[in-house]
Amino acid sequence: MAAKQEHIQKAQHNEDFSDCVGTLSACPEYHDWEAIAIFYSALHLVDAKLADQNVHPDNHSERQREVSTRLRFLFGPYGVLFNLAHLARYSPTANITASDVHKAREKFASIKAMCNA
Repeated sequence: MAAKQEHIQKAQHNEDFSDCVGTLSACPEYHDWEAIAIFYSALHLVDAKLADQNVHPDNHSERQREVSTRLRFLFGPYGVLFNLAHLARYSPTANITASDVHKAREKFASIKAMCNA
């Protein structure tokens, strides 16, 4: 069970990775990985916020349930990132575009602000 600060550090690590991948503008085929990294950064910010309430979800289903009940203000933007990352991870025909990544970054920024991170 990770502590709040460990989640914040992991969120920053994932955000840094998504920024690094994002600088590969000559490689748009990696937008999927950029979206995935953005989602996992958001996931750790959500886990840090839940840790404030001594809640430590073990999986996506538990986390979704906790967000929908304890952190309703995050449910919309988090859900958008979850769905995009799920599509990027599991659909071999998914075409994640620069526009998708831009929207994901906007959702992540709102989550980051709402989590005071």
